Amino acid sequence: MVEFIDASSQSPVVVNAAQVIAFRPSPDVPKTTIITLVNGETIAVQGDHKFVMNELSRKLPR
Repeated sequence: MVEFIDASSQSPVVVNAAQVIAFRPSPDVPKTTIITLVNGETIAVQGDHKFVMNELSRKLPR
């Protein structure tokens, strides 16, 4: 589980790294990443995509 800050509500969100299928930089908001989960839900979080990638990769099993 990785905690990020939701880009729109500014509240904490917890993401299960094993449930993430994709993430990409937001085309509209700087330093924001859009995360897509296996259930199709998308979450915009604060942080550029390299930061998000590093945070998620630390929580995945090796």
